[in-house]
Amino acid sequence: MDTCYRRYKLSNDGDAAKDYWRIDLYATMFAEGRTLDWGWVTADRDAGPASSFVDWAPDSDVRQNCANFGLSVSVGGFGAGYNRTFCELNDISKSAGPAVGWFKDRWSWDGWVPVADRDRAVGLIIGASSTQNTGSPTWGLSWDFAAH
Repeated sequence: MDTCYRRYKLSNDGDAAKDYWRIDLYATMFAEGRTLDWGWVTADRDAGPASSFVDWAPDSDVRQNCANFGLSVSVGGFGAGYNRTFCELNDISKSAGPAVGWFKDRWSWDGWVPVADRDRAVGLIIGASSTQNTGSPTWGLSWDFAAH
């Protein structure tokens, strides 16, 4: 898993009362002949001034590569079936309320049959604000993935 992050303090924002911060965190999980199971990245505010969320992305769970499959069986002249949508999922978790706590993006197959040797990515962006000139927030960044 290769990870990269950037932290910005926005300048010339026109707000005399607040400082604005942005953290970008993203990672690529490399399968390298294996099958990925899941992977995640997370950012949490460890220290510094009290901060509030301004914006974040992804802003909700994201299902991608979805397809509808019909499943059916017939036994002894009786048939039964149903349709099911299978997707990959980027599942976000965020601390409740406006105060910055933590934010996580977790990828999984979400119903798809796992495919060998397919690389995948996870990532997040957080926009936050704090009272102007009260210091710089410290972010804890972590990540993990599993493959077999």
